[in-house]
Amino acid sequence: MIRSSLIWQLCFVVIVGLMINTASAQSVLMLVAPGAGWHVDVDLELADLLEADGYDVTVQAVDEVPGEEQADLAEEFDVVYIADSLGSTSVHDGVDIYLKESPVPVIAQEAYMWDEAQLTGRLIYEDFGDTFQAVEESVLGAFTELDIVNPNHPMAAGLSGAVSVYTDPYGYNYGYVPEMGTDVDVIATIPGQPEYATLFVYDQGDALAEEFVTPGMRIGVFLGQNVVSEDFGGDGTNNRWDRLTEDGVALFKAAFGYASGRLTAGPTGDYNGSGDLDAGDLDVHAEYVRSGDPAGDVNGDGSTNLADRLAWVKDLQGSWVGDSNFDGEFNSGDFVTVFTSGKYEQGPTATYSEGDWNGDSQFDSTDFVTVFSAGGYEQGPRAIAVPEPSTWALLLVAALVSLAVRRSPKNI
Repeated sequence: MIRSSLIWQLCFVVIVGLMINTASAQSVLMLVAPGAGWHVDVDLELADLLEADGYDVTVQAVDEVPGEEQADLAEEFDVVYIADSLGSTSVHDGVDIYLKESPVPVIAQEAYMWDEAQLTGRLIYEDFGDTFQAVEESVLGAFTELDIVNPNHPMAAGLSGAVSVYTDPYGYNYGYVPEMGTDVDVIATIPGQPEYATLFVYDQGDALAEEFVTPGMRIGVFLGQNVVSEDFGGDGTNNRWDRLTEDGVALFKAAFGYASGRLTAGPTGDYNGSGDLDAGDLDVHAEYVRSGDPAGDVNGDGSTNLADRLAWVKDLQGSWVGDSNFDGEFNSGDFVTVFTSGKYEQGPTATYSEGDWNGDSQFDSTDFVTVFSAGGYEQGPRAIAVPEPSTWALLLVAALVSLAVRRSPKNI
């Protein structure tokens, strides 16, 4: 009877959770070209991807330049997406883009309207465009990677450095940064060319090009124009969403997450874009340490290493290395947390909450050297003065480690 009652309680919680998620689903208005065809099919693939991610997507074909009707409609949604299938002349009349005045966040894949929206300068193929058609030879052509230059921004999806976003070479939308607005936040650029932004955002109230202050968030995304013709650098196939790698999809999801408010700009050190400082940030930082990525340079000495990891915990988290349950202290409760994972000296990759305190992706004796050298065991919150670790504390840890080793499951 008790077991049955518990099951019903759990079912109730799940059902209520689903109802809450449905009620709070962010809404997306996707503006696409009229009619059918491969270019519209590509847009519908994105709609499917977003709906699978919990968004409520409304697709509307636009027969003419979006005017006041679309601007009014946009205010009923959380995000507006301008699809590449529309074409530049479908979203402006050569003078105005009506959605430019909208307070609703707008994500634009159609790079050839960025100039009219004042996201970039005005010179086509130079200040904005697609790398298949760029004038500057340095950005002309197809790529598989882009450079994440602002890894701490939520739109970076926890990625940094050179990231592969296409399974095979393809074009990027781009804006020439010197001619963009002074408040632009550039997330990613053409490989090795930081002056060409391919993923960027202006937050509400930012100055766009020509000093126009945007009433709503504006995002330009990297996915290049839907080119089939080999005359424009295409390979004869459609630019479908299965061309994107897992990281490429993650960047698109992060753009919608940031525009819809799912992801917010977190504090310094929020490497995973969660909006908080948590153990996941230290897992990303471990990757920075292993690769030497400068994005993880917390102490400002120009390099990324264990010292930055210790500085993150001390100066940003305000706690002790070893505080794996993030309660502000390093004590026996943290040993319960890490040994529950059963990864001590077992070989599998470990996270910070599983005992990887020094960032080498393993939980072993070297992690104990790290945490006890820091001297925070059983010292309470960080603000309390810290004596050297006592002999009884070290003996207690040795006993706990010994017990954990005996009880940990062995690899088969």
